[in-house]
Amino acid sequence: MVEYRRYLSIAVAVILGIVLQGALILADCKDTPTRAAVEFTKAFYRLDPEMSERLCKKYLNGDDSNVVEQYILKVSNEARDRGLGLNYMKNILYGIETHTHRIDDTTAEVKLTAKRRVAINPIYALIGKFFLIGKTYQVDVLIPVVKEDGKWKVCKNLSSLSEV
Repeated sequence: MVEYRRYLSIAVAVILGIVLQGALILADCKDTPTRAAVEFTKAFYRLDPEMSERLCKKYLNGDDSNVVEQYILKVSNEARDRGLGLNYMKNILYGIETHTHRIDDTTAEVKLTAKRRVAINPIYALIGKFFLIGKTYQVDVLIPVVKEDGKWKVCKNLSSLSEV
């Protein structure tokens, strides 16, 4: 009987750890203004068409990705004019810090600061950071977000983000 008591405390600790981990996972799945701003900004600098999912209706034309496709085409043309491929224009964000200012239940502003580095592929950015190769650029932007259809979305013009 004494042996079971010894294992009982370990079993209770493991079960509590599993329950706590489950609660933390559920809490992390909640959509927030900060999450919307970070996901959009990461996709924006990766030149990922998925950024249109986090862009508000105000900046989307008839089809959901027209503005995003135009922006990616513009960057692709700029890369071609410089004699580069589109991958050379991609960046990765790291060291992201945010501060959210809620205006009301459906609008907020997220101040996002981060560092960005050219990321032709993820390994390039990692090696560049490790060996101090290439430039690091500071990103400091105020991103307005609105709640549309129950989901937080960025409501900022793409051209104003590209100047950062």
